[in-house]
Amino acid sequence: MWMNFGAGSDGVKIEMASLVGRMTLTKSCKEQIRAFEEEDAFFKKNLDLIDVNASPFFHSFTLNEWLIQRLETISAVVLSAAALYMVVLPPETFLARFIGIALSYGLSLNNSLVFSIQFQCTLENYIVSIERINQYMYIPSEAPKVIEENRPSVNWPVAGKVEISNL
Repeated sequence: MWMNFGAGSDGVKIEMASLVGRMTLTKSCKEQIRAFEEEDAFFKKNLDLIDVNASPFFHSFTLNEWLIQRLETISAVVLSAAALYMVVLPPETFLARFIGIALSYGLSLNNSLVFSIQFQCTLENYIVSIERINQYMYIPSEAPKVIEENRPSVNWPVAGKVEISNL
């Protein structure tokens, strides 16, 4: 089960794979685990893997909430300054209906701002994932398992001996 969660996702893939592998191992070897009375150790290890796997989600959610809070604060300050500016000006400067429309659009603009910035962040995460895939596509492959010109001779080793001294 491979899952991609954007930037920094390689560790998440490895942890998710180890978590799924561990759960599969636990399911297939439950009799042996019970026979050796290792239930608590397996349960603790499974919980640790779940915590490690959930950590990126927690940090992503926390950063997302931090960003929303800052954007809403900035929007509230701008909208309050605009409303104060409209109230302080002489009454004939703006019509009441224009002030109402401006404040209504200002409130809805906050939601649009938060949505657009979150969308841009998500898009950036996807772009980083594509860049990583592109980089991994061009990594040189490993050497072959057997290199014929580096093989030892057929009769190697001729003799074998183990000496233990100063044990």
